[in-house]
Amino acid sequence: MGIYRQKYEDWFNGLSDEERKVESDRNNSKSSRKTAAAKVSANAAAMPASNVLPPHTQQSVIQMRPNQFITLQAAPPQAASVILQQQPSIVIPEEDSVEELKREILAREPVEPVRSRKQLFLASWVPSGKSKKKQKGQDGLKEWRGMSKEDKRIWRKKLEPQRLKYIDDYTVFVRGLSKQELELYMDLKQKRDEDEETKKSEMPENSESSESSESEDDEEESSE
Repeated sequence: MGIYRQKYEDWFNGLSDEERKVESDRNNSKSSRKTAAAKVSANAAAMPASNVLPPHTQQSVIQMRPNQFITLQAAPPQAASVILQQQPSIVIPEEDSVEELKREILAREPVEPVRSRKQLFLASWVPSGKSKKKQKGQDGLKEWRGMSKEDKRIWRKKLEPQRLKYIDDYTVFVRGLSKQELELYMDLKQKRDEDEETKKSEMPENSESSESSESEDDEEESSE
């Protein structure tokens, strides 16, 4: 080793001043790098092996005091987003809303015309001045019974267009109801029919005779 150093010194002394300066700077830079590397190696050797962690794990290290514990709670896995088709919610209206809806349905219901030509005549008949208001129905029946068949046919012709129009209007009305409205209307209609049957059963005998004469007129009308 001493021989090489002596040769280097002889070679160094033979250089010019500028070449000596360049060579000295080069040697100084090598010496500083070796010193820094030696310090890093010494520090690594002095550090316990348990404290040495890979570079990518340095950010996850938490410095803890003695007898200090940290509880880490794992986050729940993110659920996959699933798009579900929502079923239409069933809206149950309140009692006041139901009653209001019933009134609206009945207001839209077309008015049913009279069911016989005799009823149409009695509804249109104007009594004479001598007839009292209470006797209007009886006088109208007498007028109808004394009418010829030709005149009665005229009233049947007047009734037929009203029937056809009512059928068309009623069909449009029923088809325009929603499912809920149709259920409410059927309940209303059933109750109304029951009330009419109850009223008929409670009618006096005079009214029953009038009803029987009306049914006879209907049979006569169908036979014509």
